[in-house]
Amino acid sequence: GISLLVALVALLGVAAVVVGVVMSDQVQRRLEAMVPELRDLQEKGLFSRNEIRKIVNQRRVFEYRVVRRQPLKADFMRYIEYELNLEQLRFRRYQRLGPFKKASVSDFAIVRRIHQLYERAVRAHWDDVSLWMQFIHFSIQRGGSKVLGKLFPRALQLHPTNAQLWITAAVWQFEKNGDITSARVMYQRGLRLNKTSRDLWVRFFQMEVIYMRKLRARRELLGLSEHNGDVDVDSDPALQAIFNGVIALAIFDNAVRPHEDDQVHQLKLQRKQETDYVPLWEDYDFRQRFLDLVPVPQDASRPDYVRIIRQHVLESIERDFVNEPRAWVARARCAMQQELYDGSQSDDKQHDVLQVELAALNVFERAVSSDSPLSSSTDMWRAYADHVRHRLEHYSRLAAQYTRRNADTSAASVQQQLRVWNRLVVYMFDKAIAILQRAEDAGAIDSALLRTWSRLLFESGHVDEGVHKLEESVARTPTDVASWQYLIRVSARRVALSTNHGDDALEQLCERAVKATASTDNSDVWQAYIDVASALFSDDKAQTVLQRASSATRCASCVAFKLMYVDFLAASSGDDDEAAAQQLTSKVRTLVAHAPVSVDLYVKCAALLASHALPDEWLFEAAVRDFGAHSARLWLLFYSSVARRNSGNVALAQRVHWRALKALGGDAAQKQLFIERHALNSRSVV
Repeated sequence: GISLLVALVALLGVAAVVVGVVMSDQVQRRLEAMVPELRDLQEKGLFSRNEIRKIVNQRRVFEYRVVRRQPLKADFMRYIEYELNLEQLRFRRYQRLGPFKKASVSDFAIVRRIHQLYERAVRAHWDDVSLWMQFIHFSIQRGGSKVLGKLFPRALQLHPTNAQLWITAAVWQFEKNGDITSARVMYQRGLRLNKTSRDLWVRFFQMEVIYMRKLRARRELLGLSEHNGDVDVDSDPALQAIFNGVIALAIFDNAVRPHEDDQVHQLKLQRKQETDYVPLWEDYDFRQRFLDLVPVPQDASRPDYVRIIRQHVLESIERDFVNEPRAWVARARCAMQQELYDGSQSDDKQHDVLQVELAALNVFERAVSSDSPLSSSTDMWRAYADHVRHRLEHYSRLAAQYTRRNADTSAASVQQQLRVWNRLVVYMFDKAIAILQRAEDAGAIDSALLRTWSRLLFESGHVDEGVHKLEESVARTPTDVASWQYLIRVSARRVALSTNHGDDALEQLCERAVKATASTDNSDVWQAYIDVASALFSDDKAQTVLQRASSATRCASCVAFKLMYVDFLAASSGDDDEAAAQQLTSKVRTLVAHAPVSVDLYVKCAALLASHALPDEWLFEAAVRDFGAHSARLWLLFYSSVARRNSGNVALAQRVHWRALKALGGDAAQKQLFIERHALNSRSVV
């Protein structure tokens, strides 16, 4: 039995030697194949003999890494990156030293090697789609049409369900080769296997819209069309249908109709309890992507395929998304754009602009009318109010800009235009207030709408009414952080401007806010409380507020508040007596005793204790317990502190050094950083 085991070990050793010899032969053959290229680079003076030697040595290292039985993707990527950088260097030197009489082997050898490396990489890692995509993009950049003609079929055969591969292949056929037929075939084959892919449907539709635009532009350039229509196309109904975008319409109709594959996919996800999947025909965002791809026709006198397609998509949205507020917003925006380009122009500019606005407002009015299912929808009223508010801000900006540009002009035309903008601002403000009042009457008001209402009232000078609306908002939704924060800041501004100090009432308001929002992430409320306390309250009260904020465990910004509290302690602690020192140490212990903590917090606390010559070893022990495995910075400070306090006992500092190397063993980068910084600090001390 022992002799058999010895023979088996010997056989394995021989096999390992044979494998090593085979690997060496493969590497040597590839290096020998580089000789003509390297000789050419040296003869042209692009690289010196010493540089050629370094290139060979580096390539030998990379080759041994990628000829292993299971080569890593990272090794291929590093090899390719090295060759890309080498090619960039060669090209820059070629431009500086050239031009040369004729092309030679070194002009294309590196690019060909990169192609070969990608080829070896995708053979070893055929299941990595990102690697195929990198290979494809490199070939597209280098203009490798023959390579791509073979590469796309291989990638799609291995990954037929990857939509991005089909899109890339179709885009290459359409944009690079100008072959619309092959591009259509790619999209159709991709959709046959991926009927639920939103990107494939949208990109197929986009390609057809772009193609029709190019086709019409080409005919106009060649004089094959007239302003009022295509003369030679009108006689052929089939050709007329194509020029009116019938292919794009067919793609859209097939995309938004129910698919059996989509239903099956939805049932599978429901069995897995993944209920957030939305079928294509029920997905409004999917429908909106088609609408965004069709530009607004700007020539009302000309029948255009864009107008036909856009109207078709809009009718689809109107039919299938009656109860979707975002669909009504899109319809209102389209109505504005349509009125802007199709509406008749008059001498009254205010009337023309108002007609554009009324086109959108009429759409919203239909959405919130009494017979509409959205008449009591908060989302619908919020969308209506947001639209009017944005238009109000738009006209306010226009009026302000126009006033600044014409500050030194008193012409009648300037004053008339300014009156137009101001009247539109007043109209939109009154409209916004009326909408919010109607939303409240319909029972569709919420905290967001009440905040919008109060903001409009503040901007118009109705401060008391605005505060009342904010009070109503926090009464309606006590946990609404945004309303409390807004109310605190507005009240603080009123107190700061008032001659009668209302600090007590403001403090009570802040206490109400933090108590009401204690069950949520109330970081913004605490931040507002801190800002108010720092500006209006005494230092003792401000310190108390900071201390309470830093211990609010539900607060996401607790660490930031702790850092602010340390800064406050550093600025306010001036006494160095024993009682003050004990009190300061106690406060620091309280800060770091409870999570969350951070490296920056420990560093600031250590600096605070060091500035008062207080013991900090306990602090560093807690710091390295929490972050010692990944923070060279903490270990360096710990070592410096121990060395400074125990200058006569080197062993204590050396023990910290040993602990640091052991703790950072799992993080090579931080360990190396610790070694380098420690050596640098030691040299500076010497």
